[in-house]
Amino acid sequence: MQTQCSEKAYSSTSELCDRYNGAFSPYTLKRSRQTGVLLGNPAPEYIRIGNRILYENETSDAWFERYAKRQTNTAQNEQPARKRKDTNGMAVPAACK
Repeated sequence: MQTQCSEKAYSSTSELCDRYNGAFSPYTLKRSRQTGVLLGNPAPEYIRIGNRILYENETSDAWFERYAKRQTNTAQNEQPARKRKDTNGMAVPAACK
């Protein structure tokens, strides 16, 4: 359930994770609040109301567009297939699995 506070929409930690289709877990967001780093970038801003943690939807959307979306492009990080060794200790190309 999204919370409305002074005309702005907020999401809880678990709602934020669901909002971005599991790009990170609630535990990862919790750690980012402690370390200030999420996915190697500055963590998204949050507010604490009592014991509740809320993320402003507009701010978290901007953060996701700026940092997290570029992390999901794995084509840039693709590495060539490594050779593995068979049971006889001989190198076998990855294509021959």
